[in-house]
Amino acid sequence: MNVGRNDPCPCGSGKKYKKCCLAKDEASARQAAQERAAALRVASEPFVGLPPYDPPPLPERPPRSPEESAREELWESFQNADIAEQTALFRRALADELLDDEYAYEMLTHLRDAGNHTLWGTLVEELHAVRPELYAQSAPYYLEWQIADALAAGQFDRLPVLAGALADTAGDDLDQFYSSRDRLAYHGHLALLAETMARAWPLVQESDKHFPGVDEEFAAEAQQIALLAYLERTTTPRADDPALLAAIEQFGPVDQPAILADQIALITGQADRPWERTDDPEDTRINRLGFRFQGELVRHWNMSFGRAELARVALLTYIAERHNPESSIAQAVKRPKGKHKANLRTAADLLCPDRASLDRYVAQKLNFISFQLIDAAVTLEAVPAWLHFLHHQGIISAARRADALRDIGKLVEQAEPIWAQHQSDPALGPHIRAAWERAAEA
Repeated sequence: MNVGRNDPCPCGSGKKYKKCCLAKDEASARQAAQERAAALRVASEPFVGLPPYDPPPLPERPPRSPEESAREELWESFQNADIAEQTALFRRALADELLDDEYAYEMLTHLRDAGNHTLWGTLVEELHAVRPELYAQSAPYYLEWQIADALAAGQFDRLPVLAGALADTAGDDLDQFYSSRDRLAYHGHLALLAETMARAWPLVQESDKHFPGVDEEFAAEAQQIALLAYLERTTTPRADDPALLAAIEQFGPVDQPAILADQIALITGQADRPWERTDDPEDTRINRLGFRFQGELVRHWNMSFGRAELARVALLTYIAERHNPESSIAQAVKRPKGKHKANLRTAADLLCPDRASLDRYVAQKLNFISFQLIDAAVTLEAVPAWLHFLHHQGIISAARRADALRDIGKLVEQAEPIWAQHQSDPALGPHIRAAWERAAEA
């Protein structure tokens, strides 16, 4: 795995790689190179008359500047201090202009990990006011945490400014943008999210820092957010509503109006596509079923349109990976044996989750390299509603629903400490518990 200097360290410390294990890894690499060279000298017979080859010594590191030495002394003092003294050291270094981006970020991360998010927020605002150029260098990280804290504290009046500032970073960094996008959608701030996506869109289009195709993916997701924000505020939605088309087409044209109309009808319950009454391809049937389920979540399970969208995408992604032979999720599924096993897959086998593969899917969402806490939580929150939905559609039996609820419920209990450990969003655990308690009563 190729880890960049500014990426999170693979050891899981939460620090940037260059401030954690980079020096140790470089030293190990130099030592390994020297040992390989020595082994080759011993193992190979040199040419007659030629002296054995001795590699030149590695160049010494240049001496540290006075500023670097002062920063390292500051960091050593910081690590050995209590929270009160660490706060004082940070403020002193900020006033003395001793901080650079790396040390400011590391010190603030350490203080945040100590658990006092109010103090952390105050210090970040001080950094922003005193050294805006340092704040800007790690702004996507700071803004993601600030948005999470504002949501957790119910300080919704802070969100427009924070979300607007985050949108302004989208040309440089989308990882933190997408994390906050999911968080805002989960908590039902779709109107603000639609505005944020619109503000970020020109920067994403013009950026040369993203992989090819990222702008098309961003546009498609922004169109979906715009649609859901429209459905949330409109009592009689229409696919040809000029207000809807204006909101969607700022990200690209509506190439197939009939598909848009069908999606609106499925989400709002104006149309029904029973699984057994259509000859459409399997992928189309699954997608339509997903939109119908999304509407059920809004109407009958008290989910916001944003959270229901996250649930729909998470469950359909899980189903796709569960039946993709190249996916690690599929390896956890027990399949029938024999040469006719492919013909034995029923709709229930296709759509009903199982504990083993769901466990692996959620665990991958919680991998420290690609940490997606909201996706993991909303998946488990939506499963009981999905099982009831499949039963009401006649796809699974009452017995299979009961077995799945009981078996997957054990996984949910095992995952309970995760939500308590990650207090960046204290609503996740209670929402999951409430969904499963309601499922037990249904």
